[in-house]
Amino acid sequence: MAGTGAEVCLPEGIPEAKRLYVLNATNQQSAIQIKSFPWRLAIASNLVAEIIISEVLGYHSAVEAVPPIFMDAIESFGCSTDCETNDGKTDILVEVWLTEVAQFFADFQMENPQIVEDLGSMGYEASSGMYMKGSVREHAEADIGLPLEYYKSYNLSLNQPYRYFDTIWDLNTSDLLPCTAQHSDFMNSYKMKNFLDWTGDVEGVLQTNGQYSGHCPVPTFWIAPACRHNYTLCIPFIVGMAWVEIGMQWSVAFGI
Repeated sequence: MAGTGAEVCLPEGIPEAKRLYVLNATNQQSAIQIKSFPWRLAIASNLVAEIIISEVLGYHSAVEAVPPIFMDAIESFGCSTDCETNDGKTDILVEVWLTEVAQFFADFQMENPQIVEDLGSMGYEASSGMYMKGSVREHAEADIGLPLEYYKSYNLSLNQPYRYFDTIWDLNTSDLLPCTAQHSDFMNSYKMKNFLDWTGDVEGVLQTNGQYSGHCPVPTFWIAPACRHNYTLCIPFIVGMAWVEIGMQWSVAFGI
């Protein structure tokens, strides 16, 4: 975690020797535990939170990185097995994006009241989704009237959408994370087992000693069933880690 070499950042910041501890769930003195997602804005937001808590409010604080998936990070609140008792692992989690897990979070709060409290917006908003160049969309429409904004246009039994995209070999794989990267959804046994149970795609998942992982015959790409017979028909779908399982589900359900 980045930081400064000085004892305090603010001109009138409270020095460490004068800061207080809080009592955790077991009545032990503890620093306020802040968990940080690994992307840059999350790191910056957590550094700001740490400075405010320690130098303005006068409490000891500690920042620790967590996996970039909210449903995994929620376990850091001490609720992986027993949410009746919070063991004080996490007090604050900021820069949280709930777009894909809004229902999960609502269900979790209902089942585990007073464990996690949503304190509202940090003051800025954004949206996530699938995007492509307008020129690509316009080319396909002008060429054969193929609407690339419509998901059924990517079904290979009906159309040839790959004609308007690069192949997986056209990309610089050094800019991409391999499937086996730390915290990759492809290495998340629970999610890959869930994907297998729902889709039955046995060729897309590997099982080793009771653990499940995504089968990536090309190190940086999981190959969708529709183009496994011919990789040149595959359209590269570049996603953040939180979208991996979503993309896999879509490819099987819609034949894309």
